[in-house]
Amino acid sequence: MVDEQAFRTVLAELDKAECPFAKALLAGRAACSRARRYYLADREGVECVDAGARACCTDYLARLRAAAGPALGLADRGGPLPHGLALKLQVGGLDGLAGVLARDGVRADTGDVAALLAAAVARHGDLADLPLEEVVAAVVAFTPRRRR
Repeated sequence: MVDEQAFRTVLAELDKAECPFAKALLAGRAACSRARRYYLADREGVECVDAGARACCTDYLARLRAAAGPALGLADRGGPLPHGLALKLQVGGLDGLAGVLARDGVRADTGDVAALLAAAVARHGDLADLPLEEVVAAVVAFTPRRRR
């Protein structure tokens, strides 16, 4: 039997380092060299071992959510997203960013999220300068796998 208080204490510590793209990583739609999976009781999670990379990913995901909000009907919604929308935002955002970089002649894929974002920053100078309208189109076009 699991001590509930000890479980919540450990989970709170792990949540501080939670990977912003955890849903995409757990779904097998992306990978990251800075991610480490953990198993706590019967839960599986992903933590980021690099605070700088986690800050960059968090910033990109926040910018993407703000840009894609109207297209996804999230304009006035705060707080956490439902799983399907969060997965759509994460996977579509990574696929769209890889597509933008490929168009620019930079070889990048979703095989390493941290490297993908580093390549985007190297190419465009800052996350604020990314052409998010092209990435949002990929987010809207993303469709998750159908349930069996």
